[in-house]
Amino acid sequence: MRLSSFCLALWRRALTNALDVHITPSTTGVTAHFELAREVTSLRLEYRSELAADTWTIATPGLTYQNGGIHGSQPFRSIDVTVAARNEPSGPFYPCVMKIGEVGRIIFVSYFTGDQETYETTLHFEAPESSVVLGLPNGSPLLKVDRTYFGIEGAMRYVYIGPKALTRAGKFADYIVGSETQDWTQSDVERLANKFLPYYSRRTGVPLQRRPLFLITTEPSNDPKPAFQGDVTDGPNVALRFFGDWSKRDDKAQTSLTHFIAHETAHFWNGHLFHSREHIRGPWLHEGGAEYWSYIASRELGLPPVSDPVTALNDCIDLLGPKGLGRAHAKPAYDCGNILQWFADLGERKQGRDIFALWREMFSDAQSNGTFYSAEMFKEHARRTPAVFEAFLLVFEPGDVARWNKLPAILATLGTKLEIAPYPPDKMRNAIVLHLLKLACAPGLISKNNYTDHFRLNTDDRCGSLASNPEVDSVNGHNLFTDTQAAFASVTKDCEAGAEVTLSRSGQADVRTMSCTKPLQQPPTFKLAGP
Repeated sequence: MRLSSFCLALWRRALTNALDVHITPSTTGVTAHFELAREVTSLRLEYRSELAADTWTIATPGLTYQNGGIHGSQPFRSIDVTVAARNEPSGPFYPCVMKIGEVGRIIFVSYFTGDQETYETTLHFEAPESSVVLGLPNGSPLLKVDRTYFGIEGAMRYVYIGPKALTRAGKFADYIVGSETQDWTQSDVERLANKFLPYYSRRTGVPLQRRPLFLITTEPSNDPKPAFQGDVTDGPNVALRFFGDWSKRDDKAQTSLTHFIAHETAHFWNGHLFHSREHIRGPWLHEGGAEYWSYIASRELGLPPVSDPVTALNDCIDLLGPKGLGRAHAKPAYDCGNILQWFADLGERKQGRDIFALWREMFSDAQSNGTFYSAEMFKEHARRTPAVFEAFLLVFEPGDVARWNKLPAILATLGTKLEIAPYPPDKMRNAIVLHLLKLACAPGLISKNNYTDHFRLNTDDRCGSLASNPEVDSVNGHNLFTDTQAAFASVTKDCEAGAEVTLSRSGQADVRTMSCTKPLQQPPTFKLAGP
């Protein structure tokens, strides 16, 4: 009987393209040994990003990493890889391996998982003596990926291997914190989690199935300004990554931290317990949901105010301009997603409900839909209130920036009064510089650095007369920082006429002249009207 079972296991292993991966901490990151059930000439991995190309070193001769896969000129069955830890900001990508403390490691499992359409991967996390493995189901050091992207055994998760001394159990969650993190930061993370976790559980009507795991790191950076990045994965396990100088526990730092924790813990529900079908293609739904939840939760819990909807509205309008909300994972997903939630909430409140009632309905539908909710579900709720859907169209459909002037009349029917606010100088400056960059540069090359008294245009040889990174503080002889309104009026006039515009910086001989071939459009800025 034992022999038959063994033979059956071998037969199944050969049929299913089984893949075993052993992951062990190293002095610089981790090592990984891949063992396949059959020979291949390429191994496509589940998660693909440029970060792997920067941090992976394949020790097995004849193999290379390229485009999210390992490739060989000859068939292979085993691979040895060393992966360096990287804690720097990573944009929309999950880091592959991070360090926490001196020897602790945070591993994003999906980088080490074979493409789930092809492989059944079993990951073995091998902890040194006196270390622990945390973040996997049932406390196991082994994960068998079940071929579902969001399954409870899914590979989209962070796992910790390191000293048990860095771990502690809190009231509602578990925490792993390195000594590099400020004491006040880690204590405030727990204090805020103790408020938001029961709040969201109560407001959604759905308790989490497992205690969350918080992995907290702090990394110095060239820019001392405090910054952060959060990544929620299955578990729910979340990496909270702090950058720069967090030594001061001032009002600004505490407000930023409140927003950070409120937003990331919201994802335990709308990104882990339930999942958006548009997770990658339409991040506005879950990111905007987390933004608006954080605003409502902070207000109702009496915590420092985080982003308010009117600020998000103005930022969304500036980011979209004449365009409609697309699918890119970028800032519009947060600000524009936030105001879509606000519009929906106004409609719900006209019916004696609120935004959480809407989400409870979507989660209820998701229970019988593989835990998935969708943008179509959300829009269907909006259609129940015609004014809400009309407001939605302003966001989703492209059109002249003047279309936003319809919004006050629409929201008035929902009990909210908006009025036009003066265009702030900082928005005038940004509007001028971005407009000229868009005209001068090829698509996708729009970038600048903002300083207190000038801009640095990040340009290359595809930006015409603005190439080679000029520094700018004046347009047509008007200083953008001390004479902003005159600069805006001058550029508006010249662009309307299709005339030339001159950019310069005081004290520098580098003067650039370009033709402004399109009018500079000024989208409206709103504020809440008085009673």
